[in-house]
Amino acid sequence: MGKLLGGSTSHNAMAYFRGFKADYDTWESLGAKGWSYDDVFPYFLKSENNLSPDLAENTGLCLMQSTVASGKRQSTKAAFLDPNIGRKNLVIITEAVVGKVQSNDHDGRNHSKVLNYLLHPETRGNVQLRSLDPFDPPLIDPKYLQNKKDVRMMLAGKYFVFRNLKRLV
Repeated sequence: MGKLLGGSTSHNAMAYFRGFKADYDTWESLGAKGWSYDDVFPYFLKSENNLSPDLAENTGLCLMQSTVASGKRQSTKAAFLDPNIGRKNLVIITEAVVGKVQSNDHDGRNHSKVLNYLLHPETRGNVQLRSLDPFDPPLIDPKYLQNKKDVRMMLAGKYFVFRNLKRLV
């Protein structure tokens, strides 16, 4: 598991083929805004630090791309995070799990929602068989937030986001 800044790219090298320009452009034409080849190409270059072009479009051949810079493996942390450390809108939180980040573009503005979860809740719910019939759904009682420590931890997470919201936007 890649549970460190940069994820698995910090301890594994990656070699890949970028794909075909036409595929990316098709995805964008089908509604994947920002996924044209011209949009994603700069991110390939940031990861690779490799200015070699793909030859696949015309020849069927391609150079193997890899996340290497100056002859050394380059993690996504090194390529994307390190150059931005010190930005006011960047907060790095370690030993945390993000369950979900939602981003919706309703009115031309980006709206994001961060949902926090407890990794080791004190509250314990239970699951029981309703009957001997395997198709009967079980009885589930999650007992959400019955323990005061769980409530304090959830509130601490919410307060952290609110206190740092201006830095995150």
